[in-house]
Amino acid sequence: MGSTGSAAPPSPITSHFVRPGSARPGASGVAASRRSRCRGRLPRVGGGYVRCRRSASRRSRVHRARRRQTRRPDVRIHRGRVLADRRLILGGLPVTRAGWVVGELLEDRVDPDAVAQIASEVLDRVLDYPRVVAESLAPYAARYGLALGDGLGLLDDFLVRAGNRDRDRLLAEASSL
Repeated sequence: MGSTGSAAPPSPITSHFVRPGSARPGASGVAASRRSRCRGRLPRVGGGYVRCRRSASRRSRVHRARRRQTRRPDVRIHRGRVLADRRLILGGLPVTRAGWVVGELLEDRVDPDAVAQIASEVLDRVLDYPRVVAESLAPYAARYGLALGDGLGLLDDFLVRAGNRDRDRLLAEASSL
């Protein structure tokens, strides 16, 4: 029951990152020992790193970047294609344009007053064009008693709800091509 040396006992779960290809067959050292812990299964994920987890039962699990479901009830994972005009590359990552996020919030049935405030901020901070915000609101106009596809009318309603001072200028810009 004695231990050799003054090393602390291993924790029940250890986790580390390994760069695939850093350990070669027959190599010695830290990378080789990490590779053997993961039993050689090192798929490539973001940045080329893999998360390898070893439990006290000596079973290794490799966590891949693509997860199909989550255990969190407040998180929903959607897969689909985003059209090129609805996304941009920001800091090297693809992100959905702010104007289209406003429409997605209405799709998720978020409180209209909160969405109105967000739409107003998007336009005040010049994160997207008023025309794009109006286009994203158009499919949901009938929900608010407007004509189907009347994104400009819904944008006007949201700017009034948010108390935006530049309402007239933003609506004129949204109606122009």
